[in-house]
Amino acid sequence: MNHTIFIFLYTPIPVARAMLSLGELKPGETLFDLGCGKGDILFIAAEEFNARAIGIEVQSFLVKDIKNKIISQRYENKIQVIEGDLFEQDISSADLITLYLYQTTLEKLRIKLDEELKPGTRVVSLINKIDGWKPLKEKHVEYAGIDNKIYLYKK
Repeated sequence: MNHTIFIFLYTPIPVARAMLSLGELKPGETLFDLGCGKGDILFIAAEEFNARAIGIEVQSFLVKDIKNKIISQRYENKIQVIEGDLFEQDISSADLITLYLYQTTLEKLRIKLDEELKPGTRVVSLINKIDGWKPLKEKHVEYAGIDNKIYLYKK
């Protein structure tokens, strides 16, 4: 049994909205939030952007909370959460990927993104850049006195 502890990085709601806007999420598109934490990005994508949202999260207590919220808010047809390692999931159907991950995780993830994403897939990363990729756009969103840098990439 794996006893690794992961500390999730919380994305404030205004920053999450800015990430989806910068990523130009459109109705009917599929969003993957890798390391979805509490699932806020998933619900914003479904509610405000009319997109299909898939979250991948390794921490079972967070997945359980998201699943309960999906049922209580009747989003079974719009939101899915997968409990598991983001490196082991098929992300090839994504139109947009959102990330708020540690730099060391992003470095490992870049290979998966290069191999699996279809041309034109957009990737939005909060705070940390993806080494070896050049951002198309950068946006700064101030929240609670913190400058949150958001980077948009396209495969």
